[in-house]
Amino acid sequence: MKSCFKCRTEQPLSEFYKHPRMRDGTLNKCKSCAKKDVALRVEKKKLDPSWMAGERARCRVKQVKYRELGLAAKPSPEARERWVKKFPHKLKAESIANNAVRCGKLVPVESCEDCGKKTKLQKHHEDYSKPLDVNWLCTKCHGIRHRKD
Repeated sequence: MKSCFKCRTEQPLSEFYKHPRMRDGTLNKCKSCAKKDVALRVEKKKLDPSWMAGERARCRVKQVKYRELGLAAKPSPEARERWVKKFPHKLKAESIANNAVRCGKLVPVESCEDCGKKTKLQKHHEDYSKPLDVNWLCTKCHGIRHRKD
């Protein structure tokens, strides 16, 4: 049993995070108090735009590493179904553009229109009401276009 210095309750050692520098090998505040402190800190930090931008960038880099290692979870069929219901106009534009490529009406370019990289390109619609008006972009530039404010 150990006492939390924040909430002053006595709890079993399993309710404390491990900490190698502490004498007994556990942190002096319980897991629930530690979680509350983290949540408060994050709420405060969310008000700082520069922190939020850095956090988004950090998460993107982390996700890229997960994808490269094959650890990223693939979207579930339910997630795809929700997307289809939420954005039917995007699905329609995507379908029309794919059919136009197959028929030869829409010809893909060889390199990204933004950075010039020669890689597998994606179709980007600035306006979904014009399904044949597409920009050919690499994955990175496509993501940047969608994240622009």
